Amino acid sequence: MMQILPTVFPIFLFIIGLIIMITCLRRISIQNYFKHFNKNIWIFIIFFGSIIGQLMYLAMEGDESN
Repeated sequence: MMQILPTVFPIFLFIIGLIIMITCLRRISIQNYFKHFNKNIWIFIIFFGSIIGQLMYLAMEGDESN
């Protein structure tokens, strides 16, 4: 089990990051009003800001009331 863990764990983290990125991009495509930045800037932040950018989007624009 311990020999498999070093190869499985990075793949697991990559899949989780990909799921969060797809979720953020889906929410951006639906959302019409943004509190802080416009749509293009958020897409740039999500792609190039990695998990930090994705979590920043969810924290700053996270409520579903829009």
